[in-house]
Amino acid sequence: MAKKSTKQGRPRAESATDDAPAPAEIATTTPNPETTSLENHPLQFTSTLTPHFDMFAYSYAAMVLVGGIAGYLMAGSVMSLAMGVPMGLLLFYAAHVVSKDPLRAWLMLACAGIMTATMSARFYKTWVFFPAGWMTMTSSMIALRYLERVVYAAHVASERAKKEKNK
Repeated sequence: MAKKSTKQGRPRAESATDDAPAPAEIATTTPNPETTSLENHPLQFTSTLTPHFDMFAYSYAAMVLVGGIAGYLMAGSVMSLAMGVPMGLLLFYAAHVVSKDPLRAWLMLACAGIMTATMSARFYKTWVFFPAGWMTMTSSMIALRYLERVVYAAHVASERAKKEKNK
């Protein structure tokens, strides 16, 4: 097969697609002034037919669950097992809910808030970074991520109520 050179001077192999016409330019559309920015927001995803896998939520849930089990196995902490496993399972359920509809993030926010408060108290008491400091940092980042979604969901609800009221 003969080689063609590209604009950068590097050779590339010929393919059957070289004869294909160039793709049409994507038409840019101007935004409709009658639509609000809420309809174009990236969190405006409520379809359960095509679920969105929320990697952060599931990763956080797995970290809490595995951390509770590891705390029991490595340090003999029954409290880690008693709190880590139920919280991890609750977080898996919350991750499932958030994956179906990102605007229903209140349960994930509540769990992350509880974890932030609990682990920051442990970190303040011991000043040991792992696991208390690590979980404080991680839980607070997760809480902030889902706080934005809860606030946005309240905004969407108020805008929809205003639209209904004006009809």
